[in-house]
Amino acid sequence: MMGAAAVAVVVVCAVMYTIFEVIERRKRKKFAEDIRRYIQNHKGEWTSDNQDLR
Repeated sequence: MMGAAAVAVVVVCAVMYTIFEVIERRKRKKFAEDIRRYIQNHKGEWTSDNQDLR
């Protein structure tokens, strides 16, 4: 009986970890897309004053 309970606990933890990883991966992907979109939208706004910052 204890073996079945241990297996159930491991399965629940694995499912929770997987769900957490999926959520985090989506957050990182959305952040990267937002940064890319921001750079694309503001690409023409750089001036010669900012060239030294590279």
